[in-house]
Amino acid sequence: METLSPNIFVSNMPETIAFYKMLGFNVTMSVPENGDDLVWVMMVNGSVTIMFQTYESLGESLPEIQRKDGGSLLLYINLKNIREFLAHAIGLFVTTKITSSGAANARNAPLYF
Repeated sequence: METLSPNIFVSNMPETIAFYKMLGFNVTMSVPENGDDLVWVMMVNGSVTIMFQTYESLGESLPEIQRKDGGSLLLYINLKNIREFLAHAIGLFVTTKITSSGAANARNAPLYF
């Protein structure tokens, strides 16, 4: 085995892409290849690849896959300079929260790292 890449189901593809771009990921493949109504994307940051897919893209196929948010997933990440990365990520998160929700909500928002 050379790689293992999760395919994570999401309910909001634009927000997912924006969040992972803040963490340094870039879209390398998508369905469709062009346009804004993406139903699947592959994002890469260094040697890490994550795929995201909308629930709607499943249609009626694969009924065993639940069409709701939830579930558990732990990812163990090997990262050089983790303190610098976390400081950068927290700064982006707080700035985004302040911009979209107001300063009061940003102070009370949980951070999970």
